[in-house]
Amino acid sequence: MSNPENNNDEILSHWQIQESLLQSYRGFFLTSQSIIFAFASFGVNNSNGDYRVFFVLMVLGLFLLKYWCYIGNRRGLDVSYFQMLLLQTEDGDSMDKIMTSFKSW
Repeated sequence: MSNPENNNDEILSHWQIQESLLQSYRGFFLTSQSIIFAFASFGVNNSNGDYRVFFVLMVLGLFLLKYWCYIGNRRGLDVSYFQMLLLQTEDGDSMDKIMTSFKSW
């Protein structure tokens, strides 16, 4: 049986990594959506007003939104898993195979 304090530190470390990844993915998504929106706005407001560019960028933006929802939800579940483990260790439960149970999660 492992030391509960070391176990708690390990879980906290994994939680911080997962939370950091989630926040970086959010930042990447917001940046990419902002760039697409800027190009679409520029394309529509240009003197030529080519709406085909706008619709292509809109489709790309919707694709990225769908992709973000998938990735964001998965990463959010990873964060929730380690939060659940932290709560369990605070209640005195012990978890020996953290990464094995994480992979099955």
